Amino acid sequence: LCTFAQAGGGEAEVACKAAALTIPSHAYESILSGLPGAETLLAALAKVRYPAVASVTLAYPTSELAPEYGGGLSGFGHLIPRSQKVRTLGAIWSSSLFPYRAPPGWTMILSYIGGSRDPTLGQLPEDEIVKIVDGDIKRVLMKQGSTVQPKVLGCRVWGKAIPQYEKGHGQVLAALEAFEALNPGLFLGGNYRTGVAFGDCVAFGIDEAARIATALPSLRA
Repeated sequence: LCTFAQAGGGEAEVACKAAALTIPSHAYESILSGLPGAETLLAALAKVRYPAVASVTLAYPTSELAPEYGGGLSGFGHLIPRSQKVRTLGAIWSSSLFPYRAPPGWTMILSYIGGSRDPTLGQLPEDEIVKIVDGDIKRVLMKQGSTVQPKVLGCRVWGKAIPQYEKGHGQVLAALEAFEALNPGLFLGGNYRTGVAFGDCVAFGIDEAARIATALPSLRA
């Protein structure tokens, strides 16, 4: 019996033979508490670390780009090696990838900053994060000495962003398998288990659907 909150308020219950949960590892406690093996599993999941990451969208006059970009960015984006001593992790060149993201003469850039090597990022106010990203973009993409002020289109800080696969993560995976063995019909997934890339999550979903379909005939109603 699964109970869930409804968008319009209140709760609903559904009787089912199987339930697949794909939520962050830190959200399981209130759902799984009291089930066989839950205490061991929750202790293992508590070790999964989620550093903060911020996404910042800024727009600049295309005329401010460095001359080597030929009057416009062409490509997907860029990643910045930590050896470059630039705090921003990388960026997506949104207006180069998708039509109508920016008016003519403007370039829109979606940057990501934070992560496991920048643990204090999540403690900064949004305006400070925007200032850092702007400085990094000027250093990496803009013509030398540019002082143009960007249009700030958005800043979102994800306090718990990307799960880290650190030493000992194999024990987390083993605890998940042991819990599922004790609770037939419960299937746990998410990017803490399957890989953080979108493609990895899609591939896991396809495989997991097949696993659930195979298990259904043997599960009690």
